[in-house]
Amino acid sequence: MQPDQHIALVLADPVGRLAELLLQAQCPGLQLIFNEQPTDAECDRATILLGPPDQLAKTVARMPQLVWVQSTWAGVEPLIAQPKRDFVLTALKGVFGTAMSEYIFGWLIFLERNLIRQWHASQWQEPQMRALQGRKLGILGTGTIAQSVALTAQTLGIDVIGLNRDGRAVEPFTRCYSVAQKTLFADQLDYVVALLPDTPSTLDLIDLAFLQKLAGDSIFINAGRGNCVDEEALLTALAADRPRHAVLDVFKQEPLPADHVFWSHPKITVTSHSAARTQTTYVVKVFADNYQRFVKGHPLQHQVDFELGY
Repeated sequence: MQPDQHIALVLADPVGRLAELLLQAQCPGLQLIFNEQPTDAECDRATILLGPPDQLAKTVARMPQLVWVQSTWAGVEPLIAQPKRDFVLTALKGVFGTAMSEYIFGWLIFLERNLIRQWHASQWQEPQMRALQGRKLGILGTGTIAQSVALTAQTLGIDVIGLNRDGRAVEPFTRCYSVAQKTLFADQLDYVVALLPDTPSTLDLIDLAFLQKLAGDSIFINAGRGNCVDEEALLTALAADRPRHAVLDVFKQEPLPADHVFWSHPKITVTSHSAARTQTTYVVKVFADNYQRFVKGHPLQHQVDFELGY
């Protein structure tokens, strides 16, 4: 290996799409090793590791020279759970905002305009619908995805507030609340969207006390992580139309069991963790950009705090 050359172990098929795009990327001085089941010799040589977090978590302890780990997912829970932490961990962030906005506002428009009823009406009738403009949206989580969603909401004339750990101000939210203020945050929201990470502090954060504060006829969407919702509390709240409907993309158990009550509940729409799917092009762009920073000795983007879990 040349003195200025770096070795990256990529936990991927050597003839797959990720390998193809990485080999085309502008990463001077980088030697790539592709192997979904790397050998001890490969682990000994590499200083950079790239792959899905469940596989990364099984590999990091085998790499004595490891310096930097790039996850191909936004969530990094398996890496937080394992004990080795003497490396920089970066997550796949800054690329999901548009897809998440499509998901969230697609469902809000579908539900508020009663599109399914109009579709099946089979006759000319005055539509029963509500405009999104002038409504109030609360987003739990104020990271890069939430910021992108908030910007989209503002173009639709929706007032957007945020909730984060300490209530710190974040653009473009009109106001941010702390977790301790969650019931004040929830008060009379028309729409509430959860974009939270899976950490001990977010477990069952959305409970009955929170849901009962929502406006009547409100809509709840969870597209972050399933651990944040108290499922029994949600069922109780739905019976009182606070919210009137829930769109759930993530769950405490995935895949969602076939006999789970959510599948048949008339006020719940289930999607299969598909709100913002990872695209291979996203992975390559984030990795290549961070690699340029790595070789220049600059701080890497989207670093994960092991203590916070995100």
